Amino acid sequence: NSFLKSVTLNEGLDTIATGAFNVGRLASISIPASVRYIAQQAFASNSGMQEYIVAEGNQKYSAINKFLCTKDGKTLLNGVNIPEIIVPESIDTVASYAFYKMTNITNVKLSNTKVVGQSAFYQDMMISELDLGQGLDSICTMAFMYCSSVKRTTLPSTFRAITNRQALLGCS
Repeated sequence: NSFLKSVTLNEGLDTIATGAFNVGRLASISIPASVRYIAQQAFASNSGMQEYIVAEGNQKYSAINKFLCTKDGKTLLNGVNIPEIIVPESIDTVASYAFYKMTNITNVKLSNTKVVGQSAFYQDMMISELDLGQGLDSICTMAFMYCSSVKRTTLPSTFRAITNRQALLGCS
């Protein structure tokens, strides 16, 4: 539904399933304390997302700089579609599909991120500046595939592996 912009989920909801809010223009979602499981691609390809709001009492998830993260702040699960993405220093992993097919991202700074998951930035065609930070260890399958506007990036000295040759396929 391209007209739906904001959703507040009801307390008592336990699970947000795969595809629940993907391929939409949802700008914000409020997640109650009762949610214990969010599927990997629950918000994939939602090009309108501007912020995740997570109830303070939630035991599994939190919102850090408007991103949906694990409660411990180490994994960024879902991102937002804004021009400049600065991944917080506490984040070790950008999860698979976190910024999948986002259309507004032009700059990405990973800070201390160690792993970029499968299809994390897949087909984010507006990214021109890509700062991989200082802690990056590996880039997973299709992580930056078809990010065709990337002009330049430098791999940090900590970098160890690209787990699949398609990780950067289609990057200019």
